[in-house]
Amino acid sequence: MYIGHFSRHCVCVSEVGQITSSKQTFTHATMTPIYYEDLEPGRVFVSPGRTITEADLTQFAMVSGDWHPIHTNTEYARQTPFGQRIVHGPFGIAIALGLFGRLGGFEDTAIALLDLSAWKFVLPMFIGDTIHLEMRIAGRRLASDGRRGIVDRHMKLIRQDGAVVQDGHAGLMIACRESKKG
Repeated sequence: MYIGHFSRHCVCVSEVGQITSSKQTFTHATMTPIYYEDLEPGRVFVSPGRTITEADLTQFAMVSGDWHPIHTNTEYARQTPFGQRIVHGPFGIAIALGLFGRLGGFEDTAIALLDLSAWKFVLPMFIGDTIHLEMRIAGRRLASDGRRGIVDRHMKLIRQDGAVVQDGHAGLMIACRESKKG
């Protein structure tokens, strides 16, 4: 059975700040799953980048129903302090969650998004910005059944110039390695 393949540039930052980088081709079937036990507080994951397009803005306006002219009217937006149209703030949350999926290893172990907290819209995002996710494990605990874990992920969306555009926490329920056995 063909599962599909994709190329990904992966970067992992260790707790002591060393950066390792590798360019590899993975298949879903051969990726190493990441479980609760692998997510020590302080571990950092960095996603590949994703460029925001005109189509992204339009489709988000269609799905959300938010056609405010700051997003959809070039002439109106030109008169604002931003000087151009800005991407919807909640679209950044969707990008963060999508980029989390591109990290790899969580496909078979992530169970549920539990919450978003202290999410800040620090700077505007514009069409043409390339955004990547930096995710740090801020904390973790076992769920009451002991077969699943709860992980607090501190997520930062960072644009091409290194500026943080959004920042917040996202709770994740994830499988424990032992829950896969037996």
